[in-house]
Amino acid sequence: MAPEMVDPVDQLNLPRILMLCSSPAICNHIKQFLTEDYQLTITDQFADIVSLVVRMHPDLLIIEGAAHAWAGLDACRSVRSQIAVRDQPSIMLFGPEDDDIIEQSFKAGADEYVREPMHWALFAHRVRFLIQKKQAELEFNLFTDQLTSSNRELKDFTYVVSHDLQEPLHLVKAFSTKLMAGFADELGQKGQTYVQRIDSGVERMQGLIDGLLHYSRVTGKISDYTPINLMNIVGEVASDMEIRVKQLSAILKVGNLGVIEADPLQMRQLFQNLIGNALKFASCRETPRVDIFRTSCSFKAELGPVCEFVVRDNGIGFDENYKEQIFGIFKRLHGREEYDGAGVGLAICKKIVERHGGRITARSIPNEGAEFAVVLPRYRGQKKRD
Repeated sequence: MAPEMVDPVDQLNLPRILMLCSSPAICNHIKQFLTEDYQLTITDQFADIVSLVVRMHPDLLIIEGAAHAWAGLDACRSVRSQIAVRDQPSIMLFGPEDDDIIEQSFKAGADEYVREPMHWALFAHRVRFLIQKKQAELEFNLFTDQLTSSNRELKDFTYVVSHDLQEPLHLVKAFSTKLMAGFADELGQKGQTYVQRIDSGVERMQGLIDGLLHYSRVTGKISDYTPINLMNIVGEVASDMEIRVKQLSAILKVGNLGVIEADPLQMRQLFQNLIGNALKFASCRETPRVDIFRTSCSFKAELGPVCEFVVRDNGIGFDENYKEQIFGIFKRLHGREEYDGAGVGLAICKKIVERHGGRITARSIPNEGAEFAVVLPRYRGQKKRD
């Protein structure tokens, strides 16, 4: 029997079902339950099932499991083995309530087996479920393809930024330096001011490029989960920032923050940005102070065991109306004339915390300091209780 199309013209956008069946009575029964809501194609060409699936791209393949000395099982195996996984339909087999046939059906790759005599309401429900499952897989594959393409474009962009854009900046900087060194008198005061502005613009552009590179290098997948003592990480960061801390006569106090499984390099980057942000926006009215302390180690239903800590300063603070905006890339609440930086430090913090499955929030009162609360899972990818 050649494939029989059972789909009115006005139903061509409905989900597609290909049914492989050699029993006319069963075919007619199934038609009654499927033709109104689906495009239905019926055939008894078991040997040609692979080419039919390739040509028709059905969402669901329904196979008579025990027909023609187990030809239905062979058809199921052929589809699973000869068609790319992404292009395979969901597969439902139906047949007698025979434990051997049922077991062989699932081994052959069936997603579902419906026993005869059929419970038709249950049959219709399983058909809907399998088609929704296939459509969800297609949407997921499309999203994955788009994400892969986006990541590829990001890599290409990062390459362009790190090479093609950096070189002209170096060239501008080199020639402005030569102008100042060799032609300062000819330039005069106004000319020198212009060159200095060029240098200032180059430095800001360089800062933006460096910020983009740092942000893009915080990858979506953490590859190096290691048990780390966060207090030790902060100690290393404080050592690296020792000169800056001394210049400001700042006080840095660190408590016992606990041990978590995380990427050590990204944790260093997290604390470096948080502490650096606190020092950058220090108040000129009092000695800068940064307190880093653990608030709790608890169990949260959505995250499992977590470590919660706070980075608090006594700096200039900010208006809490902007507490979400400060985590956006290149978002600044203060002019670059007052405070340097490209405006990516807190965006990087947010990205690192979220890549570890945690969350970061900010609280502040203007001129009374700010605090950043961080919640991080203590274990990688599982919920453990002590």
